Amino acid sequence: MGAGDSRSVALSLLDAVRRQDVLLTAALRHELFRRDLDPRTSAPANRAALGTLRNRRLLDALLAPLAERGLPKKDERLMDLLRLALHEYLFMDSVPDYATLSSYVTLARKTKGPRVAGFVNALLRKAAALGRDVLLARAEALPLADRLSFPDHVADAAEQVFGPEAPDQLAWMNRPAPIGLTVHTGRTDRNALSAALRQVGLHPAAVDFAPAGLVLPPDEPPYQTLQFAQGLFWPQDPASQMVTLLARPKTSGRILDACAGNGTKSLGLALASPPGTEIVALDLSEPRIKLLTQRLEELEISNVTPVACDLLAAPYPPGSFDTVLVDAPCTGLGTVRRHPELKWRRTPADVASNSEIQARLIAAASDLVAPGGTLVYTVCTFTPQETTGVTAGFLAAHPDFRLVQASELPARGVGIPETVLLSAAPSLPSQQPGSLFLPPSRFDSDCFFAAVFVKARAALPAPHHDVALDV
Repeated sequence: MGAGDSRSVALSLLDAVRRQDVLLTAALRHELFRRDLDPRTSAPANRAALGTLRNRRLLDALLAPLAERGLPKKDERLMDLLRLALHEYLFMDSVPDYATLSSYVTLARKTKGPRVAGFVNALLRKAAALGRDVLLARAEALPLADRLSFPDHVADAAEQVFGPEAPDQLAWMNRPAPIGLTVHTGRTDRNALSAALRQVGLHPAAVDFAPAGLVLPPDEPPYQTLQFAQGLFWPQDPASQMVTLLARPKTSGRILDACAGNGTKSLGLALASPPGTEIVALDLSEPRIKLLTQRLEELEISNVTPVACDLLAAPYPPGSFDTVLVDAPCTGLGTVRRHPELKWRRTPADVASNSEIQARLIAAASDLVAPGGTLVYTVCTFTPQETTGVTAGFLAAHPDFRLVQASELPARGVGIPETVLLSAAPSLPSQQPGSLFLPPSRFDSDCFFAAVFVKARAALPAPHHDVALDV
């Protein structure tokens, strides 16, 4: 398969993302299996689809003036073809311009017929006549949400949270994401794995604050290596690795990963926690729990017990766990570097409904924390409703918990250097003192929010403003 085939694959990927409501990564896996794709075809197709999703609103804004009778927005597949063509012309620069145009016109003829191909040809020739410099200058003159290609409500949330830094942080969210890895320290160590990956042509670098963390450049996926097949590492973004370390206890005890998902944080906790630590990985989805059970067996990790259950009806008495981690379901807007399709799926209604669910989950989780124990709340997003809105409401309703300041965390056994923790402790007015907020620019990672709470050791007397908690 050649370059033209990669464009056809990219169009199929975007079609699957839109019509099947799947992530691009899942769509790519399906195409790899269905077509038995060569990496020389799948890699540029993936880059083109990712870039088109990242820049969708910008591309539409640049295409609109070129279409005298308006863009064919009701024909979503044709819109994707036009976006792919303009994205490649502006940003990929992989082949001469005439070949780019000719290839997409040919693709339009095959999929839409000669009449549509004529429209595509005319529009793309207008783009080429203007040239890259003119089109990119037009892009710079667009409003923030158009220029950086985010829905209005997401751009508004970023401005509320980041203030003057919003354009820079949104621009970071459009950059290709490095590939984060966690080393299976039960089977190897970071230095040995780094050396092995270098031998196969990859370029790993250590994550400064995570002893088992590595990152690779965005275009160096390691999943076809022998080391991955041997279970020597698993994918995990540095931001997620920080959350794992925040929940790691100082002494052995019982940990509940209350919204375990695919279990990545449970795996990290299993290896990073003191000997004798017991971990329960709870998730509402039975298929996820079955996959996690299989994963634990393959990785030979025995101190994690997977449980399929709703946290709101968890079968555990109050105070059953020394540490409870609530990595709550959220809009996931902090992960759009890897999943740009989420930008176009999430709505203000999603933000509101998520914050309601998050409030119920953290309240239910708090009942399971033992006196003197730790509760960690985290989300991979930045909207105020899902971050400080949830934690402020929780503190108001639960006076037996207090928010742990970043400077206190090292003394509690968190192995993250204090300088790193303080750099993640925001000074932004929209954030509450004590919470941790990691913009993507800080460590070239996902964007995430975390708050660490500690529960009073004894029952509180009647509420009184002068009462100090025994923590």
